[in-house]
Amino acid sequence: MWIGILVLPLYIKYLGAEAYGLIGFFTMLTSWMMLLDAGLTATLVREASRLRNKLKELKLTLRTIESMFLLISIIAVFIVYLAKDYLAMNWLDVKDLTINEVSFSIFIMGVIIGLRFFSTLYRGFINGFEHQIWINVFNIVLNTFKFVGGFIFVKYYSNEPTHFFEYQLFLAFVEVLVLNLKVYSLLLTNTKLVLPSKLVLRRVKSFTLNIVFLSFIGVAFTQADKLVLSATMPLSEYGYFTLVVVISNAILQFLQPIAQAVSPRMVSLIENKKELEMIELYHKSTRLVSILIFSIVGNIAVFSNELLFVWTGDHGIADKIYIALSLYVLGNGIMAVSSFQYMLQFAYGELKYHVRYNVIFAFLGIPVMSAGAYYYGIIGAGISWVVIQVISFVVWPTFVHNKFIPGEHTRWLFINVLPFIFASTFMYGIFYKFIDLSYLSRLEIFASLVIFGMITLGINLLLVKEYRKNILTKIKGF
Repeated sequence: MWIGILVLPLYIKYLGAEAYGLIGFFTMLTSWMMLLDAGLTATLVREASRLRNKLKELKLTLRTIESMFLLISIIAVFIVYLAKDYLAMNWLDVKDLTINEVSFSIFIMGVIIGLRFFSTLYRGFINGFEHQIWINVFNIVLNTFKFVGGFIFVKYYSNEPTHFFEYQLFLAFVEVLVLNLKVYSLLLTNTKLVLPSKLVLRRVKSFTLNIVFLSFIGVAFTQADKLVLSATMPLSEYGYFTLVVVISNAILQFLQPIAQAVSPRMVSLIENKKELEMIELYHKSTRLVSILIFSIVGNIAVFSNELLFVWTGDHGIADKIYIALSLYVLGNGIMAVSSFQYMLQFAYGELKYHVRYNVIFAFLGIPVMSAGAYYYGIIGAGISWVVIQVISFVVWPTFVHNKFIPGEHTRWLFINVLPFIFASTFMYGIFYKFIDLSYLSRLEIFASLVIFGMITLGINLLLVKEYRKNILTKIKGF
């Protein structure tokens, strides 16, 4: 992900804004199509965590879910094939690219999406075994080929979008093959053929259906604005909007490795009747994410224009989208911390409250997001996103904590979250008020932003007793 962010301006330079708009459309389409995984990936994460010592039963579960994914993948590719011409001619506002180029690129997107269903499935299985280090190393290698390799491809071989998507299709094949080999190496069972089982689907049906619904609501909610904007903006401008999406979504990447490590552990602790340990892990994880997230979110939100200039080298691009970037980053930062309520319910295997809340919230939020995007463009969408996330943060954690871990909400809010919001706001307010970056070079601005971030991160760490003690001990050691 971070490699991709670094090379993104180079993609725009060699592909052009309109071709990069196609990549942004692919990202949005992937999010919508991943609804078709039917919650089975999340189910498999939980099953792998529960059944690590019952490998034959786990293999049967995996094979059953694999069969469902095969059907889903075929359906996904077929749907995209049928829709490719309509999307190219009637949905996307294309000016420079040919309709045939766009149509064929959309078809390749569908095939890639079909393959990535399996990659998502296998990643969930490996996470359930808590092999996060292996996954992280694999992701680093794969993303290097995707983004750095993709840049080399478009610079030295071809900058046609169809060729770029063909290159990504090849990597999708390699990705699913490697992950498949890793998964079956973890099972360590005999190679006897295992057929899908209806009994497995019946056993996980209730949990899976809840995840299905949550996936639908979640994707519809987070992608409604992007869907509307893809139809109302020229594809070249949508390419610039994609820059906002990429940077703001990068905030959530700080949560991902922590969630991958913590969520299976929380499930395991509940299964082994160690609820107090699970609650302590929940608090510590929230605190760590809050420290990291708000140290970074404040930096990007306050200095979004400067960051975009450093990144792209183009004041024109920065001036067009910096306000939207600030808004989306703030909203995603709040969402990252709020996501721990889902992890808590996931650990208990009880998602009915999350389902009900998301129904109500989506019923109110999706029209607001869509209207904001339709009438006021990316600024309206950004404002809507922030307001909705603030309301969610105020209402939802209180309810969830009172239901699952009564008496813990005050500690969660006033110890694990608010101190780092206030400290980060205070520090970046001082930096913005007293330090003028407008006369600095790109390198000097970048160095300044890194220093601001490190100082704020250090202040946030010092607010936590256990971190403060370790830091002071190491300082004394020098």
